[in-house]
Amino acid sequence: MKGNPITPVVTVDSLRLAAVFFGALQYPSYARPDYFIQNQKASGWSKGVYLTTLNEIYHSYITRLQIHYHAQKKNTPGLRLEDVELDIEGTTVAKKVDKKILDELHLAVRSAWYIGRPEPIFSPYQILTFVEAALIFIRKEFKEQVRKDKSTHPRPRTKSYFTYLIAADAPFFDFPTFKATVRELILTSGNKDQVRRLLSQFHRVAAEIVTIWNNDIYFLERKISEEGNAQPPERAMIEFHADTLKHSWWSDEKHFQIMPHKFFLNQDFAYFAANIASLINIDLLHGKQIEFKPQSKNFTKDFLRGIKHLSVKNERQACIQNILEGHRWESPFRDFFWDWFEGQSYVTNAEPHRGNNHIDLKVEHDSCGKKIIEFKGWWNNTKLEVVLQLFNYLTDFEGDGYIFIINHSKKPIVDRYQKIVTDAGSGYVAKTWKVHSVRPSAYQYFTSKHQSNSQPKTIYHFVFNVHYPKKKSKST
Repeated sequence: MKGNPITPVVTVDSLRLAAVFFGALQYPSYARPDYFIQNQKASGWSKGVYLTTLNEIYHSYITRLQIHYHAQKKNTPGLRLEDVELDIEGTTVAKKVDKKILDELHLAVRSAWYIGRPEPIFSPYQILTFVEAALIFIRKEFKEQVRKDKSTHPRPRTKSYFTYLIAADAPFFDFPTFKATVRELILTSGNKDQVRRLLSQFHRVAAEIVTIWNNDIYFLERKISEEGNAQPPERAMIEFHADTLKHSWWSDEKHFQIMPHKFFLNQDFAYFAANIASLINIDLLHGKQIEFKPQSKNFTKDFLRGIKHLSVKNERQACIQNILEGHRWESPFRDFFWDWFEGQSYVTNAEPHRGNNHIDLKVEHDSCGKKIIEFKGWWNNTKLEVVLQLFNYLTDFEGDGYIFIINHSKKPIVDRYQKIVTDAGSGYVAKTWKVHSVRPSAYQYFTSKHQSNSQPKTIYHFVFNVHYPKKKSKST
């Protein structure tokens, strides 16, 4: 009896997709998703199977990376997962990869899903539904933050700021789209009374959100800021889906962060609601303008409080403990202030490479704009060009920059550092070096003006002296 010929089973391994996965490194980041799709089409495999396999390759390498990290950190205090590298085989593009490279490739795989996918078109009433879901979510979050109860697992957790990483496949928190939709409905709807009644409900919820912000959350956050609470912000990771209008709380933060997402703070939510309430007042209800209380920040004051907190903690902080153990690492200090400023309701991130260098830390807030901080160890020979290095990151939109010098030497360095800063090669403007005392403490910081192919900028200098514990004398 003759049977049908058996089609050979093509295994995932025979595709050698690991070589394809790492082969994307030979292309710029914007071209990698298309590179994956072109290889998928040539393979004969469906888009779902092919990209899912690439996704599994990413997770297998991340798992290996974590195993190596846990094995190495016992002998390397202060080691981070980002510092670990893996050897790879099967490709000539790269010999080693780290977490940053793996995450970039994973993002390209995820982006490849959207190639050839039609752009969704939403009706005005769908957009209203999305915004309605967003407002209800914000109101629920704000009420939970100010609720006072004695439950075993209470929310709110008002001892830290709330930040939100939100992935959405529809305009849930998009005020310009909502604004265009409202005006389209007002001009074209055949039943304006129904539109008016519907938008009146939006106005009521939005006004309630702004009231909660003005009367409660604004003061909670200001109180926490004044107390110098250094807890990292609590991150709520949420997805909104157009088809179900449901959101989910994520538990895998690292996985979430490489997805397309938007970053929100409590104040961003309050702004969103205030804009909606004001729009409906102006265009439809002609009522009283909604007053919104914006949060203002004093960046220099917040930076100094962070330095004081670090000084008080001293060897209890990993960045200082590293120095005491002989490890001359700058990045742990950057990481400390990354968490510190997030805890003060700033938006913070370390930017990717720009040219041959990279910005240590970028800190932003609506009330004070963008601030760039450069962290430099006194042991680092590049300290001689630290001002010019900072200037590489400052644009015409920034009038100041910040330098944090880590003094590990057990000796005063201010006089020597001043000579470096005031050298003519740094673009120093004569007679602009100033000493500022932080009363009632003995701490001092410094400012100077510099000019390099642009308008003069004020540079703030903070010298942090690592205090070594005194050894106890042997009793005779």
